Amino acid sequence: MYQPVYDARANALIFVDDFVQKRDYLDGDVNVFVCGGLQDPDKMASLIERAAPFAPATAIGFEHIHEDVDNAPVAFMVPSQNEHAVLPGVLWLDLKTADLDRIETIELHGNLRRRFNISVRVGAKTVDAITYVRCCD
Repeated sequence: MYQPVYDARANALIFVDDFVQKRDYLDGDVNVFVCGGLQDPDKMASLIERAAPFAPATAIGFEHIHEDVDNAPVAFMVPSQNEHAVLPGVLWLDLKTADLDRIETIELHGNLRRRFNISVRVGAKTVDAITYVRCCD
């Protein structure tokens, strides 16, 4: 079961499923920002086969849209024309290469999205991450 850990430097809560370690969870190897179904801890744990730490996060200058793909609605993250746009989501922290490979089986499926480097806000801290934005038709 996830438990909250307060990060005083970021002024934010981070959720961990293992014993709480005294470390900076926000400075891990790979962080992935998501704003759709992969925000669900159970769904993500099933996909990457472990419960990774996460934090609520926001992406500045992006928005969430839905488009029909093969007669089904699909959600996409896209840059916004609104300079004040703020997209809420979840930042999965300290992921490994194998985790990223599993996430990309979903995010890059059908060549509808591309990997994108981004900076997101977790509380008062800016954190580098990978995300997946709408690309090709």
